[in-house]
Amino acid sequence: MIDGTSVPEWVPRSVLQMATAMELGTEIRIRLLTDPRMKSVWRVLQSAGVDKAVFAKIDPQQLLSHWGINDFHYSANDQACAAFFACILVEATIANPPVTQMAVKKVVQWWREGAKRCRIALQTPGRARVDLGLAKSLTDAEKYFEEMARYIEDHAASNPNLLKRSSGERGEDAVRAIVRAVARGTLAIFGGYLYGTLATAVTVAMGLNEEINPESVKNWCATLPRK
Repeated sequence: MIDGTSVPEWVPRSVLQMATAMELGTEIRIRLLTDPRMKSVWRVLQSAGVDKAVFAKIDPQQLLSHWGINDFHYSANDQACAAFFACILVEATIANPPVTQMAVKKVVQWWREGAKRCRIALQTPGRARVDLGLAKSLTDAEKYFEEMARYIEDHAASNPNLLKRSSGERGEDAVRAIVRAVARGTLAIFGGYLYGTLATAVTVAMGLNEEINPESVKNWCATLPRK
């Protein structure tokens, strides 16, 4: 039992223990634990190849031991299922907003424009030529603006919520961002994106009326790292 809900026998015990420990996203937890479509998800993941070495590399919050659960009696696949559950629960509950490449470009341009104005002020006859304190402030500001521009560019490059462009469909960008975020976790745990399994799990987690197409998942993940 969890939150007064009966959990089917086909839910891996490791997943149930993880769900009980993580007091997050109650409705999402219940959907992932009780929706009949998840039966095939757990069946696939329990038979997938899992390298025990991944548990030393993935997010500690995805480990049973992080939540005080003894993982000694669980197979690598059972631990991997629990890690996948934790990943999708976090990403679906605390979803970071999607951002397009155009939006990132505009923000970077704004910071670079600030740096440019500082340089112009330093090069133009006026107070900055004789006021050393002002000149230093402008130099520091120019450096800071450039650092911010580079930081945003670098962060965006590794951000799974970065989309090439908006789909224009209401709510779809958010779903795409969550799929990409969970896909990175799936890759880290299982060594692949498992498009069909990923599509089903996110559909259930988000309570979507329409099933996510595995081919759509494949397209959305096309720009993510392959390993």
